[in-house]
Amino acid sequence: MKKVAIVGVEGSGKTVMLAGLGDLYTYPDEDGYFLAPKNFETATYVAEKIKRMRRGEWPSATTGDEMRGLDWTLKRRELGARKPPENVCEVSFLDFAGEVYRAAYGISDGDDDSLTEQSKELKQYVCGADELIVLINLRDVISNGLGDQRVQEAMWITRSILDTVLGKKEGTGGPRAAIVLSQADRYAETIKSCGGATGVLQKYLPHVANDYGGWLDVFAANAIDKTVLDDDGNMVPAADFTTQGLLSILKWIRGEKVLDDVAIPNAEGGNLPRQSESSRGRNKIQLWVEGPYWAETNIGADEPWEYGCYFWWGDTVGYKRENNVWVACDGSSCNFSFGSGNAQTYNRSIASMKSGGWITDGNVLAPEHDAAQVQWGGGWRMPTAQELKDLCEKCDWRWTQMNGVNGYLVRGRGEYASAKIFLPATGYGYGPSLYGAGSYGYYWPSDPYSDYHYFAWYFYFSSSYHRTSYHTRLHGQSVRPVQGFGE
Repeated sequence: MKKVAIVGVEGSGKTVMLAGLGDLYTYPDEDGYFLAPKNFETATYVAEKIKRMRRGEWPSATTGDEMRGLDWTLKRRELGARKPPENVCEVSFLDFAGEVYRAAYGISDGDDDSLTEQSKELKQYVCGADELIVLINLRDVISNGLGDQRVQEAMWITRSILDTVLGKKEGTGGPRAAIVLSQADRYAETIKSCGGATGVLQKYLPHVANDYGGWLDVFAANAIDKTVLDDDGNMVPAADFTTQGLLSILKWIRGEKVLDDVAIPNAEGGNLPRQSESSRGRNKIQLWVEGPYWAETNIGADEPWEYGCYFWWGDTVGYKRENNVWVACDGSSCNFSFGSGNAQTYNRSIASMKSGGWITDGNVLAPEHDAAQVQWGGGWRMPTAQELKDLCEKCDWRWTQMNGVNGYLVRGRGEYASAKIFLPATGYGYGPSLYGAGSYGYYWPSDPYSDYHYFAWYFYFSSSYHRTSYHTRLHGQSVRPVQGFGE
């Protein structure tokens, strides 16, 4: 019976993924596959971790001794057959402290006797597998970038593991292997913009992609498909999360082809559309009775604390700040400047914008000029000025930080007190520059301001206030989508 090993450096998501796999395959799927714990420790470990996540807590860091010996047998029960289930393969996890990985693959000296012994055990574990999955945390490589030491270590260790097991040429007789990018739900838009998981690997971990991206299986997965904000503004598992995003891993272990794209498995085992509401930021959060549903992120952001794209009023392309210049979010242009010459709604009357198809008779941006409708679809739209006013008046606001980013934790009241969103202090774009990021937030609604030719409503805040007013349409500002009209 073949042995499948799953390995990854510290912070790659092994603990959550381990618990998620056990939860997902507790019962046989439609093809009869299920995971049977090989010992009592594995069964109780998974049950405790899942129970903790259902309470809205992430599992604590796992010690190496705790993770060792947590093994399953993947079995298949032939439906209707009167015989024991077939043993398909063994699936095991082995975790070590980061220092063990660093010592095993040449980043630190590892002259401690215990480190030497554990390094040897790690290499034996990896080299003894018939199939190998190497986990990489998308949050690390995308949010932190190649300049971060942790990302550099993860890239070097990943390459070293694969070098040790496979060599650098296809067909050398090594085990079947895959690189799995975790937290795919949070970074679905990034994966899409890169053309798939292999494209993400090429952009963010080029040294791994150059050696292995062309012939190893590369795909993305996620263990938890739904998160919420806790009282401190941290993202934690929602009580009703599912682990369906791990279907791709078990399908790969079973020998099936896993597509290199951003499709996220749904509860029926199929694939949701690439811009599904299951992707990060599309969770719908209602903050007051009959109010709209608010998205968790700005357009163009993968995490609630990320600024995302900046739009002039009526723009649907959006621009991000990269290397101190504005770059189109669709990659179509670079060195953009927010100014009167580039904002097509600037210096236009309401009558002119209506005749030109920019706004509707209801005095909001037409669907083809609403950034949320164009970028996300699925009923998402830009909020109205009134909805932003209601957000100010019907919610509690607390200035705080999330992941080191200043902004407001906005919380509902009464029966909506557990509903929260985070609005980062994004600043605004003017000319080639970004102003006020970290101190002020600037967000567009879909309404022009009266019949002034230059202004639209906008919502803005600092640590001491949050209010609506009017602003020149040429400035680059963020958009936080909403859905529905308070049914």
